[in-house]
This record gives sequence, C-alpha cells and structure tokens, in this order.
Amino acid sequence: MAKENGQSQRFVLERALEHYLHNVVPSQRLVRPEVMATYRRSNEKYRELYKRLAQA
Repeated sequence: MAKENGQSQRFVLERALEHYLHNVVPSQRLVRPEVMATYRRSNEKYRELYKRLAQA
C-alpha cells in the first residue's frame, strides 16, 4: 500500500496507529485522554529522530 501511494512504510504505519488510537481505542475506553496527549507530544518531539532511525 505504501509503495503504491509513494509513501514510506513508516508513514503508513504511523497513520494507521494514529487512526487506531484516535478512533478505535477511545470508543473502547482503553486509553485515557492524557496518555494520548502525551503520546502525540512525544511523537512530534522525536519525529526526526524516528525518521533517521528508520533509515539506518
């Protein structure tokens, strides 16, 4: 799917995870909102590092 759309696997996996965490998990009340907020902040803060590590 990633290759067909000209996207990296990481990008597609991040979007799938974000969709799951944003839409599926809250409906099942599995993760508290403050945990999600922390996850999003961390992901933004370390996005460039994650990209470099994925290329290594």
